[in-house]
Amino acid sequence: MGEVWLHYVGSQLYSIESFVREARKYGVSRAIPLNMLGKLRWGEKIYLAQLVRKEVGGEERKLARIFGFFTVEWVNLSCSDELRKAVYDDPRVSAKIISTGKLRVERACGSYVISAVATTSADLETVAKVIKEKVVEFGEKVKVFVGGKLTLIYPQVEVEAPFTRSLVRVEFDEGKVRAVKEVPVKMKSKAVAHVVDYVQRRRLTREERRRRENKSLFEFLGVAA
Repeated sequence: MGEVWLHYVGSQLYSIESFVREARKYGVSRAIPLNMLGKLRWGEKIYLAQLVRKEVGGEERKLARIFGFFTVEWVNLSCSDELRKAVYDDPRVSAKIISTGKLRVERACGSYVISAVATTSADLETVAKVIKEKVVEFGEKVKVFVGGKLTLIYPQVEVEAPFTRSLVRVEFDEGKVRAVKEVPVKMKSKAVAHVVDYVQRRRLTREERRRRENKSLFEFLGVAA
């Protein structure tokens, strides 16, 4: 047993199948508080789960059903262009801009436009420190997302874990599962992307949910149910 990072995927917006479908197109992107960013490392695993409720001994228990993980490969920063430029220009970040433009991303949880992407040679703790400093300097509120490639696990595992919209450390035996499918998506490692026009979505209509559903997860994994 050891401790791992865990992040919940809300069932009001996603089934596991629709989450996989989205990850095939865009990769994983999860919102976290800025103060959590400096606690992470490039390449570190973050396990993904949905909250399930089960009755045990006449009492309802809330469990985290873990279905996969991603490794931290990039940071999306939703902020003004001025703050973004200050972060990129800071020598501690050593940013190298590799793309600019307007790439629109439509996720179940919201939509945004990627206006620039830069790779960095700095560790994530340093990147977080610089962002925090610039936030104070500019007096601006920002949103931070971490992302990477999704890898599914089998079998799915249910563990007791407090529900939170942030990250949480939980005890988890990684030896009980195997990684069975990495969901391919093109990306750059150790990248900081600037996003604008972020619009958060909290619920999907029945028709929106229907359009986002995918084939069964077991069919996608190529394993028996």
